[in-house]
Amino acid sequence: MRLYFSGSMTGVNPFVNRAKIDSWRYGFQILFMTLFVVPFRLTIYVIFFFVTYCLAFVASLIDNDFSRPLSGIRMCLFHLMNELIVWGHVLGIGFQVKIVGERAPAHVAPILVCAPHSSFFDVLAHCSIGTPTVVGKIGLFSAPMIGRMLCLTVPIIIDRKDKEGRRQAMGTISRRASELFASNPQPTKSNFCGRKIFRNAVIWNENCIKNPWPQICIFPEGTCTNRTQLITFRAGAFHPGLPVQPICFKWLADQPHDVVSWTWEGASLVRLMWLAMCNISNKLEIYYLPVYVPNELEKLDPHLFARNVRQKMAEYLNIPVSEFTLDDAIYLTDYGRPTMEQFRSLCQNAG
Repeated sequence: MRLYFSGSMTGVNPFVNRAKIDSWRYGFQILFMTLFVVPFRLTIYVIFFFVTYCLAFVASLIDNDFSRPLSGIRMCLFHLMNELIVWGHVLGIGFQVKIVGERAPAHVAPILVCAPHSSFFDVLAHCSIGTPTVVGKIGLFSAPMIGRMLCLTVPIIIDRKDKEGRRQAMGTISRRASELFASNPQPTKSNFCGRKIFRNAVIWNENCIKNPWPQICIFPEGTCTNRTQLITFRAGAFHPGLPVQPICFKWLADQPHDVVSWTWEGASLVRLMWLAMCNISNKLEIYYLPVYVPNELEKLDPHLFARNVRQKMAEYLNIPVSEFTLDDAIYLTDYGRPTMEQFRSLCQNAG
């Protein structure tokens, strides 16, 4: 695979994060926090998560149709759920959120392009930018608990194994984005607009507006990485040929190790949650970049559009870009090594 940035070459596997405890000082911190702090944090987190799930359950009982925008009581419950999710991460895991810049209105940038995609903690980032519509694989929404919550974002669901399903999802993205781009919304008052956590973390954008659909949030990498690079962007967010707003996430929970990235190989979800709770604090910085308006060539070539947006985001994050894709993850981690060893053996025998 080719990896490049500012003329430099590197070869880091983006799909591995071991999160090892390899120093006595870090081990002592883990022991101390596990005994005296983690039990309280875990209790708080579980309580917030349980209450959030109950609200999602009630909202689905009121109306189980998630194919149209939320309104009325379901919208109020949805706002409350998002505040609970953010505060659950703040009080239960020790996150602090800082937001730089402003989210563009939906009629200016109907699609929000977020990267890097690294973890289940991205739910905190997603809620912090106003919880736009989620675009995700079908398995996410069939999960027993988290799936019910995700359905309230009026999601666009993709069946990656079905070509026709992917085509329909692409059409839904284009249709909703076009409707948003063509809308002329008027500002509306909301009790949830402008709400803040700690200093600069805005849960709901002060520019709250009424639209036929929420803005569309897409993680174009399509899978989680260890944030050492931006892998190939899938073209789904760029097929409509409409302006997009890039949003960069910087997780500052890496001292002394990365306790955020949930990759194909390495630390498990439970281990990362435990190590994150053992940190004194974990920081997330969210950067709204200027809206990227495609030129005529980019409108005709969504892959060119995707590459150019990725390069802008990589330059801002000061990390390289690479040609790795979701498909490569299988062969670069423990999932695919037996198959690769078998293939190598066959090649040697054939030679």
